[in-house]
Amino acid sequence: MKFVFTVILLAPTFTYCQLPDSLLNTVRNSTTEYLIQYDTVPMTGSKTLPCLTAKINGKGPYNFLIDLGSNVINFKQSLVEETGMDIIIDRNSTDIVKAARLEIGKSLFYNVYGASYPNLDVDGVIGFNLLRNANFFIDYPKMSFAFIQSEPEQKDNTYIKYEVISRMPYLRSAIGKKKVLINFDTGAALWLYFPLHLKDSLQLLTPIKEFRKMTNNQTGRTMTYIGQLGQDVIFGNYTIQSPYVVFDQDIDDIFVGSSLLNQFKLTFYTKQELVKMDRTEKGNLIVIPKNQEKNDK
Repeated sequence: MKFVFTVILLAPTFTYCQLPDSLLNTVRNSTTEYLIQYDTVPMTGSKTLPCLTAKINGKGPYNFLIDLGSNVINFKQSLVEETGMDIIIDRNSTDIVKAARLEIGKSLFYNVYGASYPNLDVDGVIGFNLLRNANFFIDYPKMSFAFIQSEPEQKDNTYIKYEVISRMPYLRSAIGKKKVLINFDTGAALWLYFPLHLKDSLQLLTPIKEFRKMTNNQTGRTMTYIGQLGQDVIFGNYTIQSPYVVFDQDIDDIFVGSSLLNQFKLTFYTKQELVKMDRTEKGNLIVIPKNQEKNDK
């Protein structure tokens, strides 16, 4: 199941225009007050739904999805009420809220701003806007996460430059000869997702067909489609061979999900905007199965 938060929730509307610039930037960045400790913590959930346990205002632990396809922190409404979080902006659908303290392992984050939702399948979502305050790794094979102090080795050409767009990480990639940007979306369970509007500009081996309905917190449940590309997708140092792709009418970006990413230990060096993708399997070829249902677990 996909928790879709790639919509920029904090785009300036009439409500946000009433906020001072300093507060608006704080909300977008989640927090500027933190104490990072370099300890390794286990990931909960599964390899297609990577989660961390966290405490809010001294209460918990609660289960938070690690979502690099999210540019804000999200809290379940019941958690907001249970932990006594402050409501900064009261809105009809989602409130802007603040946690006095958020704990991940031994790392502490203070005055953390985010959005609350009445219906989440987890207690909350940790977005890239908070994680990028330090270097970190997500080790899918070992199901572990850590903020790290180490920096990239200068002569190692396995580090790949990524770009931060709307507070989310993207890799410059390619579909055949066409250049594209692809997001690391750890909050998406399947392999590779494309906006539906791209289908007519792509070389497909067979026509797309209905796949299944998925839930989007912005638009509700909508039908997705699946089809096989007639071209390879280049993602970093890896080639995704003529992949089966999920097409979604409610997304604007291309992203890879955890069914693909769970082969890797992903290490992000956030100041340099570099990522290292390590996997034990030899070679640089990735094959996406036609039957993706069994991977969504």
